[in-house]
Amino acid sequence: MYAEVHLPIAVNQTFSYLIPKNLENEIKKGSLVRLPFANRSSIGYIEKIIDNKSYKGDVKAIDSIVSNIIVNMPDLKKLIDWMHHYYLTPKGLVVKNILSFLFKKNQTVPKKQKIIRITKKGVNAFNEKRIKGTSRIKILEKIYLKKDFIKISDLKKYISISSASIETLIRDKYIHLKEIEFDYNPLEDVEIGENIKNLTLSEKQNQIFKKLKQKIDNDCFSVNLIHGITGSGKTEIYIKLVEDLLKEKKTALILVPEIVLTPETARRFKLYFQDKVGIWNSSMTYAEKRWTWENLLNQNLKIIIGTRSSIFLPIKNLSTIIVDEEHDNSYKQMEGMPTYNARDIAIIRAKNLNIPAIMGSATPSIESYYNSASGKYNFFELMERYGSATYPEVKLVNMFEEKKENQIFSRNLLENIENRLKNKEQIILLHNRRGYASILQCLGCGYIFTSSKTSAPLTYHRTYNQLLCHHTEERYNIPKKCVKCDRMELKLKGVGTEQIEDKLNKFFPRAKILRFDADSTSKKNAYKIILKDFENHKADILIGTQMVSKGFDFHNVTLVGVLNADIGLFSPDFRSGERIFQLLYQVCGRAGRGTKPGKAIIQSFNISDPYIQSSSIMDTKKYYNILLEDRLSTNYPPFSKIIRVLLKGKNLIKMKKQMEHIKKNIKDHDFEILGPVLAPIEKINNLYRLHIIIKTKKPLDFQNFYLNNKSLKNIFDNLKDIKYQFDVDPLSLL
Repeated sequence: MYAEVHLPIAVNQTFSYLIPKNLENEIKKGSLVRLPFANRSSIGYIEKIIDNKSYKGDVKAIDSIVSNIIVNMPDLKKLIDWMHHYYLTPKGLVVKNILSFLFKKNQTVPKKQKIIRITKKGVNAFNEKRIKGTSRIKILEKIYLKKDFIKISDLKKYISISSASIETLIRDKYIHLKEIEFDYNPLEDVEIGENIKNLTLSEKQNQIFKKLKQKIDNDCFSVNLIHGITGSGKTEIYIKLVEDLLKEKKTALILVPEIVLTPETARRFKLYFQDKVGIWNSSMTYAEKRWTWENLLNQNLKIIIGTRSSIFLPIKNLSTIIVDEEHDNSYKQMEGMPTYNARDIAIIRAKNLNIPAIMGSATPSIESYYNSASGKYNFFELMERYGSATYPEVKLVNMFEEKKENQIFSRNLLENIENRLKNKEQIILLHNRRGYASILQCLGCGYIFTSSKTSAPLTYHRTYNQLLCHHTEERYNIPKKCVKCDRMELKLKGVGTEQIEDKLNKFFPRAKILRFDADSTSKKNAYKIILKDFENHKADILIGTQMVSKGFDFHNVTLVGVLNADIGLFSPDFRSGERIFQLLYQVCGRAGRGTKPGKAIIQSFNISDPYIQSSSIMDTKKYYNILLEDRLSTNYPPFSKIIRVLLKGKNLIKMKKQMEHIKKNIKDHDFEILGPVLAPIEKINNLYRLHIIIKTKKPLDFQNFYLNNKSLKNIFDNLKDIKYQFDVDPLSLL
């Protein structure tokens, strides 16, 4: 017998392999197998099994079976087929992307940990007070009432333990010790205190909960959008729904957009569901992922909280998928192929499983809002804050009216910061730009320094005292003269979070300030330390990039400041207005989430901009009306579907020639085509970036056309020294 196998390469074809006799009963359609390919070992995906090979030459044999997870979960097989079609990506690459954990080699040497348990002899000796030595007595006191083994590492959290004391207790047969494999539970160190038994919903929350519960109980597919203002208690509804699911031995998947949100969300769910909760994200080690994978398959874990890749996990008895902050760009896979959006995958997977998908956001994406307005999605509004919290007052400050030129902080903002510090309240400041200064410019000829590989400007980081490229992570020492005109008059311009932190320390020298951006959180678990310190009031001010706008729940934050609301406003991207509104609305919602009233101050040089104005009055209806009118006039989503075709290569002339061939094959069809033009970021990693934008009337219009057009497919299959990417439903055109 033979197998037609997809390999994890950018080729739309299968390869023939011999199935060894000893594997014929194990290998099925959908199996993942290890096999030889091009003088190396690879993993392939079985598309079909045949009696006679289709390839005329000699064929190699499959070495071994890796997993039958897709065979045992037909919904994953359907999802692979759909993603191959919708995202125009070879199946081998789709499989590698969605089951990347299985494609990685285990390089972890299993660690051992010691566990102990008191013996009957130990219990008797302890009761009769025959134990000598303070340390030994304390050890037995701690494990006396424990029926199961306890980790020595856990004991050390409470008492001081010496190796000699343990050895003496073992010698006297008062305790039993054994070694087991280290527990790689990534939530092991999450502190939750006592679990909470009851959760009280407001009347409005309860109404939404009952309607969603009915959707789950009906065991049928539906898409449901909760449009709830920040702090309205969407998570409480999710928890209540999951509580009911567990009673029926069902499972749930909760998606969060960012790794930084995982610990807080997991902690809230663990308060109610203890060890039934697991997490999944790219910051986890291989050992942690293996532990989670195994406990998922043996159904010890009933609830998974994860970032976008968790949408592909093999979760048994899955009965609902919840996508929190569904509008967030982080759900989109930007690099490589497939360029999937986990929110959309959640809907497709829910459809395959015939279960409801539940999405929540204070600022739903325009596509989700439009689908709700047109009746495609069920729509629920939650427009009041949970408990006693009230919505913050928002003040829009015109920075042109400030006295000093290039002023970073308005007088209004500084006064409010000072008042909050006096009252021992906390402040969050948003400035969506990393580093110390945005550019280094020659005052003679005007040249702005860029990296040797990229067309984007370099950013000065004082932490390293170097210029950094945020696209390639290249670093350069500060030049003494201009590379274009040799003049030595160079000046740093623009403001980043490092400079904001520096200025704040001068204004408020007694305040404890934390910075929260990609630089300060680059080390593993650094973000956890920063967030925990801020939550425990060890800092007064948290300054950061868009990361601070995420769904954090700090009850002592009473002031939010946006230092420059205009960043990104004039970006050459049709989604720039939508992103600005979402960012401003979300970050303002971090204020006043406890019992104290909150305030938000937005600084701008463009206070008449409709998106900034709408966010300053927290008017979502006005915002959606403006945005829908804008998109309708330009024929952008949700009134069309768009696909971006991006070519990357070193030879721009050759790229333009190939793109013209591509356009010629497309233009006779009923598509609107923009371009070809160089992308706004013209070059990254020494590769030019040329793109066209294709607008279609219906989903799959272009996909069906492409898959049935051999001449067009041949162009892409035969590209030499040029990389290509189909970005379906792009969130950025930069």
